[in-house]
Amino acid sequence: MNAADPGQGRARTFSFERAWTQQLGAPGRGLAMARERGWLLAWDANHWLYLFDDAGQKQGQTRHSGSLVAAAFADDGSAIVTLGKQGDKQGEITWLAPDLMPRWQQSLPHVPLAVAVDAFAQYAAFADRSGNLTIVNRLGKTLSTTQTPRPLHHLAFVLSAPVLLGCADLGLVLCLELDGNVRWRDGLFANVGALTASADGLRILVACFSEGLQEYDLAGTKKDRITAPEPCRCAALACTGQFILVAGLTSHRLMLLDAHGHTLASEPMNQELAALTLHPLGDGAAVVLADGTIRQYKIARR
Repeated sequence: MNAADPGQGRARTFSFERAWTQQLGAPGRGLAMARERGWLLAWDANHWLYLFDDAGQKQGQTRHSGSLVAAAFADDGSAIVTLGKQGDKQGEITWLAPDLMPRWQQSLPHVPLAVAVDAFAQYAAFADRSGNLTIVNRLGKTLSTTQTPRPLHHLAFVLSAPVLLGCADLGLVLCLELDGNVRWRDGLFANVGALTASADGLRILVACFSEGLQEYDLAGTKKDRITAPEPCRCAALACTGQFILVAGLTSHRLMLLDAHGHTLASEPMNQELAALTLHPLGDGAAVVLADGTIRQYKIARR
Protein backbone atom coordinates (compact mmCIF):
# COMPACT_ATOMS: atom_id res chain seq x y z
CA MET A 1 0.00 0.00 0.00
CA ASN A 2 1.41 3.39 -0.99
CA ALA A 3 0.92 6.38 1.27
CA ALA A 4 2.55 9.68 2.07
CA ASP A 5 5.23 9.40 4.70
CA PRO A 6 4.54 12.12 7.32
CA GLY A 7 7.33 14.66 7.30
CA GLN A 8 8.89 13.30 4.10
CA GLY A 9 6.45 14.57 1.47
CA ARG A 10 6.82 11.62 -0.88
CA ALA A 11 5.10 8.29 -1.37
CA ARG A 12 6.32 5.41 0.77
CA THR A 13 5.21 1.82 1.21
CA PHE A 14 4.47 0.70 4.77
CA SER A 15 4.10 -2.92 5.84
CA PHE A 16 3.91 -5.04 8.98
CA GLU A 17 6.74 -7.62 9.01
CA ARG A 18 6.62 -10.19 11.80
CA ALA A 19 9.80 -10.12 13.88
CA TRP A 20 9.04 -12.76 16.51
CA THR A 21 6.21 -14.68 18.17
CA GLN A 22 5.80 -16.01 21.70
CA GLN A 23 3.01 -17.85 23.50
CA LEU A 24 1.63 -17.15 26.96
CA GLY A 25 0.27 -19.92 29.13
CA ALA A 26 -3.33 -18.65 29.04
CA PRO A 27 -5.48 -16.14 27.12
CA GLY A 28 -3.81 -12.74 26.85
CA ARG A 29 -5.09 -9.86 28.96
CA GLY A 30 -2.60 -7.01 28.65
CA LEU A 31 0.62 -5.64 27.20
CA ALA A 32 2.97 -2.79 28.10
CA MET A 33 6.29 -1.61 26.66
CA ALA A 34 9.36 -0.02 28.21
CA ARG A 35 9.74 2.25 25.21
CA GLU A 36 13.34 3.32 25.83
CA ARG A 37 14.54 -0.23 26.40
CA GLY A 38 12.24 -2.00 23.94
CA TRP A 39 11.20 -4.73 26.40
CA LEU A 40 7.64 -6.03 26.68
CA LEU A 41 5.54 -6.92 29.71
CA ALA A 42 2.55 -9.19 29.11
CA TRP A 43 0.00 -10.79 31.41
CA ASP A 44 -2.59 -13.52 30.99
CA ALA A 45 -5.91 -14.73 32.36
CA ASN A 46 -4.17 -16.95 34.93
CA HIS A 47 -2.51 -13.84 36.49
CA TRP A 48 1.00 -14.58 35.23
CA LEU A 49 3.36 -11.76 34.28
CA TYR A 50 5.91 -12.33 31.50
CA LEU A 51 8.91 -10.20 30.59
CA PHE A 52 10.46 -10.32 27.09
CA ASP A 53 13.50 -8.51 25.71
CA ASP A 54 13.53 -6.78 22.32
CA ALA A 55 14.55 -10.02 20.61
CA GLY A 56 11.58 -11.93 22.04
CA GLN A 57 13.57 -13.90 24.62
CA LYS A 58 11.79 -14.45 27.92
CA GLN A 59 13.65 -12.68 30.73
CA GLY A 60 11.34 -13.47 33.60
CA GLN A 61 7.98 -14.80 34.67
CA THR A 62 6.05 -14.57 37.94
CA ARG A 63 2.52 -15.23 39.14
CA HIS A 64 0.66 -12.38 40.81
CA SER A 65 -0.38 -13.11 44.38
CA GLY A 66 -4.02 -12.14 43.74
CA SER A 67 -6.25 -11.57 40.76
CA LEU A 68 -4.22 -9.34 38.44
CA VAL A 69 -6.26 -6.34 37.28
CA ALA A 70 -3.73 -4.15 35.44
CA ALA A 71 -0.02 -3.43 35.09
CA ALA A 72 2.25 -0.64 33.86
CA PHE A 73 5.90 -0.59 32.73
CA ALA A 74 8.17 2.46 33.07
CA ASP A 75 9.68 3.61 29.76
CA ASP A 76 13.22 3.20 31.06
CA GLY A 77 12.46 -0.38 32.16
CA SER A 78 13.35 0.29 35.79
CA ALA A 79 10.00 -0.59 37.39
CA ILE A 80 6.73 -2.42 36.92
CA VAL A 81 3.60 -1.53 38.89
CA THR A 82 0.70 -3.97 39.22
CA LEU A 83 -2.81 -3.81 40.63
CA GLY A 84 -4.49 -6.82 42.14
CA LYS A 85 -7.94 -7.66 43.39
CA GLN A 86 -8.40 -9.30 46.78
CA GLY A 87 -11.96 -10.60 47.07
CA ASP A 88 -14.85 -8.42 45.90
CA LYS A 89 -14.09 -5.24 47.83
CA GLN A 90 -10.35 -4.74 48.23
CA GLY A 91 -7.15 -4.66 46.25
CA GLU A 92 -3.42 -4.14 46.33
CA ILE A 93 -0.69 -2.23 44.53
CA THR A 94 2.77 -3.76 44.07
CA TRP A 95 5.97 -2.07 42.90
CA LEU A 96 8.28 -4.53 41.13
CA ALA A 97 11.95 -4.22 40.16
CA PRO A 98 13.07 -5.14 36.60
CA ASP A 99 13.75 -8.70 37.82
CA LEU A 100 10.05 -8.95 38.82
CA MET A 101 10.89 -9.01 42.53
CA PRO A 102 8.59 -6.89 44.74
CA ARG A 103 10.04 -3.71 46.23
CA TRP A 104 6.92 -2.82 48.21
CA GLN A 105 3.23 -3.63 48.37
CA GLN A 106 0.24 -1.83 49.85
CA SER A 107 -3.32 -2.93 50.50
CA LEU A 108 -6.10 -0.85 48.95
CA PRO A 109 -9.54 -0.32 50.50
CA HIS A 110 -11.32 -0.57 47.13
CA VAL A 111 -11.03 -2.71 44.00
CA PRO A 112 -8.60 -1.00 41.59
CA LEU A 113 -9.27 -0.40 37.89
CA ALA A 114 -6.31 1.28 36.19
CA VAL A 115 -2.64 2.07 36.76
CA ALA A 116 0.10 4.15 35.13
CA VAL A 117 3.77 4.79 35.90
CA ASP A 118 5.82 7.70 34.60
CA ALA A 119 8.71 7.25 32.17
CA PHE A 120 11.46 7.20 34.80
CA ALA A 121 9.57 5.36 37.55
CA GLN A 122 9.35 8.28 39.94
CA TYR A 123 5.55 8.20 40.27
CA ALA A 124 2.64 5.84 39.85
CA ALA A 125 -1.08 6.55 39.70
CA PHE A 126 -4.01 4.22 40.22
CA ALA A 127 -7.80 4.53 40.14
CA ASP A 128 -10.46 2.41 41.80
CA ARG A 129 -14.14 1.58 41.46
CA SER A 130 -15.15 4.17 44.05
CA GLY A 131 -13.82 7.04 41.92
CA ASN A 132 -10.60 7.57 43.86
CA LEU A 133 -7.48 8.57 41.94
CA THR A 134 -4.24 8.27 43.93
CA ILE A 135 -0.71 9.34 42.97
CA VAL A 136 2.25 7.88 44.89
CA ASN A 137 6.02 8.24 44.60
CA ARG A 138 8.48 5.39 43.99
CA LEU A 139 8.65 4.70 47.74
CA GLY A 140 4.88 4.30 48.02
CA LYS A 141 4.24 7.63 49.74
CA THR A 142 0.90 9.16 48.74
CA LEU A 143 1.26 12.53 47.02
CA SER A 144 -2.43 13.18 46.33
CA THR A 145 -5.85 11.57 46.32
CA THR A 146 -8.62 12.97 44.15
CA GLN A 147 -12.28 12.00 43.95
CA THR A 148 -13.45 11.95 40.32
CA PRO A 149 -17.10 12.12 39.17
CA ARG A 150 -16.76 8.73 37.50
CA PRO A 151 -14.24 5.92 38.08
CA LEU A 152 -11.28 6.20 35.71
CA HIS A 153 -10.57 3.18 33.51
CA HIS A 154 -7.56 4.57 31.63
CA LEU A 155 -4.52 6.52 32.90
CA ALA A 156 -1.39 7.90 31.22
CA PHE A 157 1.46 10.16 32.28
CA VAL A 158 2.78 12.74 29.81
CA LEU A 159 6.48 12.23 29.17
CA SER A 160 7.53 15.89 29.03
CA ALA A 161 5.19 17.40 31.65
CA PRO A 162 4.39 16.57 35.30
CA VAL A 163 0.75 15.80 34.57
CA LEU A 164 -1.52 12.78 34.49
CA LEU A 165 -4.29 12.07 31.98
CA GLY A 166 -7.33 9.98 32.79
CA CYS A 167 -10.67 8.99 31.36
CA ALA A 168 -13.69 7.00 32.42
CA ASP A 169 -15.35 4.34 30.30
CA LEU A 170 -17.99 6.97 29.46
CA GLY A 171 -18.47 10.68 30.03
CA LEU A 172 -15.19 12.01 31.44
CA VAL A 173 -11.69 12.99 30.27
CA LEU A 174 -9.37 15.00 32.53
CA CYS A 175 -5.83 16.23 33.11
CA LEU A 176 -4.35 16.60 36.61
CA GLU A 177 -1.16 17.83 38.18
CA LEU A 178 0.71 15.59 40.60
CA ASP A 179 -0.82 17.38 43.60
CA GLY A 180 -4.27 16.35 42.38
CA ASN A 181 -5.24 19.75 41.00
CA VAL A 182 -7.42 19.33 37.91
CA ARG A 183 -6.10 21.37 34.99
CA TRP A 184 -9.06 20.64 32.74
CA ARG A 185 -11.88 18.17 32.18
CA ASP A 186 -14.36 17.37 29.45
CA GLY A 187 -17.58 15.40 29.37
CA LEU A 188 -17.02 13.05 26.45
CA PHE A 189 -20.23 11.09 25.95
CA ALA A 190 -18.85 8.07 24.15
CA ASN A 191 -17.66 4.63 25.19
CA VAL A 192 -13.88 4.75 25.56
CA GLY A 193 -11.47 1.91 24.93
CA ALA A 194 -8.06 3.57 25.17
CA LEU A 195 -6.14 6.72 26.11
CA THR A 196 -2.79 7.61 24.54
CA ALA A 197 -0.58 10.70 24.21
CA SER A 198 2.49 11.93 22.35
CA ALA A 199 5.67 12.62 24.33
CA ASP A 200 5.11 16.38 24.35
CA GLY A 201 1.40 16.12 25.16
CA LEU A 202 0.44 18.18 22.12
CA ARG A 203 -1.60 15.22 20.90
CA ILE A 204 -3.87 13.30 23.27
CA LEU A 205 -6.16 10.70 21.72
CA VAL A 206 -9.17 8.96 23.23
CA ALA A 207 -10.40 5.92 21.30
CA CYS A 208 -14.19 5.97 21.12
CA PHE A 209 -15.77 2.67 20.12
CA SER A 210 -18.12 4.05 17.48
CA GLU A 211 -17.06 7.66 16.97
CA GLY A 212 -13.39 7.51 16.03
CA LEU A 213 -10.46 9.13 17.84
CA GLN A 214 -11.18 12.28 19.81
CA GLU A 215 -8.14 14.55 20.04
CA TYR A 216 -7.13 17.05 22.75
CA ASP A 217 -3.97 18.97 23.51
CA LEU A 218 -2.26 19.56 26.85
CA ALA A 219 -4.24 22.76 27.40
CA GLY A 220 -7.51 20.83 27.06
CA THR A 221 -8.43 22.17 23.63
CA LYS A 222 -10.86 19.78 22.00
CA LYS A 223 -9.86 19.28 18.38
CA ASP A 224 -11.59 17.78 15.38
CA ARG A 225 -12.34 14.09 15.73
CA ILE A 226 -10.22 11.73 13.64
CA THR A 227 -12.33 9.22 11.75
CA ALA A 228 -10.69 5.80 11.85
CA PRO A 229 -11.29 3.30 9.03
CA GLU A 230 -13.61 1.38 11.36
CA PRO A 231 -14.67 1.48 15.02
CA CYS A 232 -11.75 0.73 17.33
CA ARG A 233 -11.23 0.14 21.03
CA CYS A 234 -7.42 -0.15 21.12
CA ALA A 235 -5.11 2.69 20.12
CA ALA A 236 -1.50 3.75 20.66
CA LEU A 237 0.21 6.96 19.56
CA ALA A 238 3.89 7.21 18.62
CA CYS A 239 5.95 9.51 20.86
CA THR A 240 6.36 11.86 17.89
CA GLY A 241 2.59 12.01 17.33
CA GLN A 242 3.04 11.15 13.64
CA PHE A 243 1.65 7.62 13.70
CA ILE A 244 -1.36 5.94 15.32
CA LEU A 245 -1.80 2.20 15.82
CA VAL A 246 -5.38 0.96 16.13
CA ALA A 247 -7.24 -2.34 16.19
CA GLY A 248 -10.55 -2.79 14.44
CA LEU A 249 -13.48 -3.56 16.72
CA THR A 250 -15.18 -6.03 14.38
CA SER A 251 -12.67 -7.14 11.74
CA HIS A 252 -9.74 -7.60 14.17
CA ARG A 253 -7.44 -5.76 11.78
CA LEU A 254 -4.27 -4.09 13.01
CA MET A 255 -3.90 -0.72 11.27
CA LEU A 256 -1.20 1.92 11.14
CA LEU A 257 -2.62 5.40 10.52
CA ASP A 258 -0.95 8.71 9.80
CA ALA A 259 -1.59 11.78 11.92
CA HIS A 260 -4.82 12.51 10.04
CA GLY A 261 -6.28 9.00 10.25
CA HIS A 262 -5.35 7.78 6.78
CA THR A 263 -4.41 4.10 6.60
CA LEU A 264 -0.72 3.45 5.92
CA ALA A 265 -0.66 -0.30 6.53
CA SER A 266 -3.10 -3.03 7.55
CA GLU A 267 -2.54 -6.52 8.95
CA PRO A 268 -5.44 -9.00 9.37
CA MET A 269 -5.68 -10.86 12.67
CA ASN A 270 -7.36 -14.26 13.00
CA GLN A 271 -8.88 -13.36 16.37
CA GLU A 272 -9.51 -10.51 18.77
CA LEU A 273 -6.58 -8.40 19.99
CA ALA A 274 -6.39 -8.11 23.76
CA ALA A 275 -3.88 -5.22 23.70
CA LEU A 276 -1.35 -3.46 21.49
CA THR A 277 1.60 -1.11 21.73
CA LEU A 278 3.54 1.07 19.28
CA HIS A 279 7.27 1.79 19.31
CA PRO A 280 8.25 5.41 20.07
CA LEU A 281 9.05 6.34 16.46
CA GLY A 282 6.30 4.23 14.93
CA ASP A 283 8.74 1.76 13.38
CA GLY A 284 7.51 -1.28 15.29
CA ALA A 285 4.46 -2.67 17.05
CA ALA A 286 3.47 -5.51 19.33
CA VAL A 287 0.14 -7.19 20.04
CA VAL A 288 -1.18 -9.85 22.37
CA LEU A 289 -4.10 -11.90 21.06
CA ALA A 290 -7.01 -13.44 22.89
CA ASP A 291 -5.39 -16.91 22.81
CA GLY A 292 -2.20 -15.62 24.44
CA THR A 293 -0.08 -15.24 21.31
CA ILE A 294 2.35 -12.30 21.36
CA ARG A 295 3.52 -10.93 18.03
CA GLN A 296 6.22 -8.34 17.53
CA TYR A 297 6.23 -6.53 14.19
CA LYS A 298 8.70 -4.37 12.41
CA ILE A 299 6.95 -1.60 10.48
CA ALA A 300 8.97 -1.33 7.30
CA ARG A 301 9.10 1.81 5.16
CA ARG A 302 10.51 1.70 1.65
